[in-house]
Amino acid sequence: MTQELRERMARAIAAAMFRSQGGTEDDQKEPVMADRRLAAESAADAALSVIEAGDDLGNGLVAVDAANRERPPVRKEALSIGIGRSAAHSSWWENAARSIRSRLFDLLLAVWTGLFGLAVPILTLLRARDHTIRMVTRYWARGVLFGLKHVVGLDHVEHGREALPDEPSLIVCNHQSTWETIAFLLLVPDVAIIAKDELIRIPVFGWYLRRSPMIVIDREEGMRALKTMVDESRAALAQGRSVLVFPEGTRGSGKDELAFKRGVGMLYSRLNVSVVPVAVNSGRFWGCNQPFKRPGTIIVSYRPPIPPGLSAKEFIRAAEASVEPGREGPER
Repeated sequence: MTQELRERMARAIAAAMFRSQGGTEDDQKEPVMADRRLAAESAADAALSVIEAGDDLGNGLVAVDAANRERPPVRKEALSIGIGRSAAHSSWWENAARSIRSRLFDLLLAVWTGLFGLAVPILTLLRARDHTIRMVTRYWARGVLFGLKHVVGLDHVEHGREALPDEPSLIVCNHQSTWETIAFLLLVPDVAIIAKDELIRIPVFGWYLRRSPMIVIDREEGMRALKTMVDESRAALAQGRSVLVFPEGTRGSGKDELAFKRGVGMLYSRLNVSVVPVAVNSGRFWGCNQPFKRPGTIIVSYRPPIPPGLSAKEFIRAAEASVEPGREGPER
């Protein structure tokens, strides 16, 4: 603001204030009115000082705002980097803790299985019956699931269990983990699991599998293995035991396309019993390619039974379509 403009504004403000007090130009010579005129001019000068100060402050704020607009967003980027580093640090510790719990479970599983190995000579000397050996095996499986729940934090829930019929049936389940092989010893007591012969070579566990007895096949034997599977499945059903088969033939990730082997179609056609499809999402937590077991909840979904009478191809398509939705069930 220039000096000339300042003086003109001061005179205008003083005149306005003077007239508001009832004064005129002729009254300026009177002592009292002169004093009022002087006071008005002082007040006007003070008002202009405030206005100028406000202008200076406003100009300063505008300059600061302009500087901030021109400044690159370093602070936001730095904040984002800081948050990212904190999240990565937290994730590292979380994975480390999970790995430790998983390794601890593996150690406890080895000890627990070793204890049941001590029972092998006793059961052999006592010539324990199949039913007794299956009961001991279920006790072992119960301990394994207990350890998973309380050490790893891995539990399971069942959905649609009412789909299981009262009479023995064929159960087809997708295969993602070792978990379902163990869990079905409890989920379907006295079940006869169709297992590959590699499992029999596992110390202790293999002994119990063979003498439960389970249906062990050597896939390299081709048609002979299929005949063994059909004959022993019929024998198990005749004893009142349901038969469990993993028709993919090996463990899958749950992300690949679901494809059942043709052998399960032949098994369906020969056994002539209802089939209960079951889906599990165990691979999310205990997958074959994961570095350690993860906490969560495995979902076991029993699907509506498929009646006998379909062709082998129709059955396979129906079973795949029934199992597919539950393979990647929601993580809990």
